[in-house]
Amino acid sequence: ITAIYGDDPLVGLYTLPLLIWHALQLVLGSLMAPKLAVWVKQEQDRLGQPDAESEVSSSEDEESNVSASQQQQKTRLEEEETKDDGDNDVEAPSGVAPGDNKE
Repeated sequence: ITAIYGDDPLVGLYTLPLLIWHALQLVLGSLMAPKLAVWVKQEQDRLGQPDAESEVSSSEDEESNVSASQQQQKTRLEEEETKDDGDNDVEAPSGVAPGDNKE
């Protein structure tokens, strides 16, 4: 605002509509939200659509199932790694140093 109006002594009056508009939006939004929620619920019932709350609970169930399966997969991978640790001990042939290429 000061970039536009600089040191104009009326800059407070210029910003007053913006300040009032923002506060008005907050108040009206707070008053309208419960009525809007009731209207949305009525329309969902009329159209036979599931509630958002039931969708949230089902998505939480899905997330818990996914995380449980991820945990099981992680456990399996860790078990496989511990099994593989003993099997992958490969020794270099005697008399040959690593990186020694004699052709």
